[in-house]
Amino acid sequence: PAGAHAYLPVRDPSASLVKVLDMDPTSPTHQQIVATLALPGATPQPITTRIEFTPDGNRCLLLTRGDSAPAIRSLVMLDSTDPAAPTLGPSTVLSAAAELDEDAMSVSPRGDRVIVGVRDTGLFHYEIQALPDDLVLLEQTGDAGDHGAGVGMEYSVDGSTVFLLSEATES
Repeated sequence: PAGAHAYLPVRDPSASLVKVLDMDPTSPTHQQIVATLALPGATPQPITTRIEFTPDGNRCLLLTRGDSAPAIRSLVMLDSTDPAAPTLGPSTVLSAAAELDEDAMSVSPRGDRVIVGVRDTGLFHYEIQALPDDLVLLEQTGDAGDHGAGVGMEYSVDGSTVFLLSEATES
């Protein structure tokens, strides 16, 4: 989150993990794995397809999916206040989409919202709460047909607008 650590999702259906690599050149553990965190999920384990941090780096959001169709999508939050030792926070199941393709996720510039676009399902808009950690669903919307192929998204700089790209409607 602050450039001193790299979060590396392990994309292995037998062990869903996030490893933390120390990137601080002044640290005695430079270029070593300093933490390994197991993610929730049944066998086969979900794999992480997207990773985003809140701007302050205190929360890490992981979008995961199952490794078989229909692929269960989940949103997992980590408390990364101590980036060398993240802790598992809440997680929520989003949907089971038929396709195994990549999905899209964007955290607002204020770090208080996240929007997830799931192929063939639609958009999920969550509030990110801290102390206590929680993911609160604000809205699930969108026609699944609008998200049939490759959804990309990004918040505006002030967080007031979300821009979406959908190949299905070429818009």
